[in-house]
Amino acid sequence: MGLFGWATRPVEDAVLRRQALMREVQMSVGIAQARDTLVVFGTPYALFVTTVAGRLALGRPVPGLAALPAIIGGLVLSNVADMAYGNKMARVLGEAESIMEHERYRLVPPKQAPFRRVYDDTPEADHPWSTQATPVGSFWASLGLRAVFEAALGTPLLMPATPSPPPTT
Repeated sequence: MGLFGWATRPVEDAVLRRQALMREVQMSVGIAQARDTLVVFGTPYALFVTTVAGRLALGRPVPGLAALPAIIGGLVLSNVADMAYGNKMARVLGEAESIMEHERYRLVPPKQAPFRRVYDDTPEADHPWSTQATPVGSFWASLGLRAVFEAALGTPLLMPATPSPPPTT
């Protein structure tokens, strides 16, 4: 514990209680936002589905395209409802715990982060991306999309296929 362990323990406990309170506030705000989203978008969706069902019940024609927003809207709203009233948060927290235990290498911040030194002992060499990581912007030419866009446009793109070396003088 150290010489002043008796004095720092209550401070550490107070900090932990504050962090737990902040976490609870953030989680409750997220759940409240999901409930608000459900109310805001659920009402027009329910009106739309009721109208379509009413037209079908009365034998009136309904465009086939009406099935698309009914299905997609139902999927989206069921996801929001699961967050607002279901156990989605518990499943997300379980997945987060699994990532923190078994895939810790995914959480290492960039080397410019001020708290990077906390992660210096992280075994980055254990994961497959340690030496192969490249910026996302460098994938444009390697994905084969260049040929697709050139064929669609009928003209070559203005960017070089591979980075050209700087001119020597």
